[in-house]
Amino acid sequence: MSEIIQNAVYVPSQRTYYVSSHRHDFIAFTVGDKNHFIDGGTDYFRSSLPLPYTKFDGIVDYSLTPSNTLQEIREKLLWGTYGKSGKGPLRWKPFRNLSVEHLGVIISGRGASPDAIRLDVAAYWYSFKNSSSYRDSLYAKKHFNK
Repeated sequence: MSEIIQNAVYVPSQRTYYVSSHRHDFIAFTVGDKNHFIDGGTDYFRSSLPLPYTKFDGIVDYSLTPSNTLQEIREKLLWGTYGKSGKGPLRWKPFRNLSVEHLGVIISGRGASPDAIRLDVAAYWYSFKNSSSYRDSLYAKKHFNK
């Protein structure tokens, strides 16, 4: 069993997540005039960035392992989506930013089959977003589209 849950970075200046999702999944990207890469998926970490690479060149580490707290996993875990039609380009989004409808599709199994941790995180955000306290919370107004 892999000890890596997610091998990813976020580049805020580009509003883009880069994810290496499987072994030898070499992902190259440029920030400013510097070329970077991540590689290894959930088998190993390999990168042009120094580890840990939190806030290196404005790049935020979104990699997750079992040593991360449950809250960190819930906040940073990403889901790959091709949009409602299923025909758009692959975009990575944090589960916390998915709509209730999208989370419901993930939980119901009508789309891709998530692993246990992604199913658990989807169920957490689905339940949270369906709660009455969520709809009125400052957190929701600040972080989510209604």
